[in-house]
Amino acid sequence: MEKVKLLKDVAIALDHVIKKRGRGWCQNLPVVSNTAKNNHDLKILVYFIKSNEKGYETLQKATYVGYEADRTT
Repeated sequence: MEKVKLLKDVAIALDHVIKKRGRGWCQNLPVVSNTAKNNHDLKILVYFIKSNEKGYETLQKATYVGYEADRTT
């Protein structure tokens, strides 16, 4: 599988969240959503999920398959 291309700010936020919380960060979305109020990186990821029809699936795939920042952003 190919790595997922993410916007630069989303890729950076995902990197920080994975380093802090591990790959299981997305297993409890309601907790992530509540925690996002006080966490800038999670806020970016929750916004990405809410603003993209397949945002949650995209971030899950990126978490497990790999990701890279889109160079055009």
